[in-house]
Amino acid sequence: MSLVTRLLGFALCLVGAFIAGFYQSLHSTADGMNSLVFSVTVDKADFGQAVAAQVTSYIQQNITPVWAYYLAIGIAMAIGGTILVAIGDRKTKRSVEEQAPLQSQPVPVMRQE
Repeated sequence: MSLVTRLLGFALCLVGAFIAGFYQSLHSTADGMNSLVFSVTVDKADFGQAVAAQVTSYIQQNITPVWAYYLAIGIAMAIGGTILVAIGDRKTKRSVEEQAPLQSQPVPVMRQE
């Protein structure tokens, strides 16, 4: 059970970190889109500013509020995965009999007649 728990925890950590990072990348997308729009519309500065403003407002109004839940979900999954990994590493307590060193036993000798 501990191996399964640790693997499940590791998978949750990876997926949670990916989801949280995916949300963070959306914020940098708006800045990247602005520079892309300005580089494409370098001849018409007024047109570039209008398109960049539209793209930025679209990302902020329509995409960011929906994806904001991904940050919370990703962080919760990463924390839950860390807890599962920590639980999976716990050692079970052995009884006193199991902790005692093994005693050597004499090997029976078989006689041939």
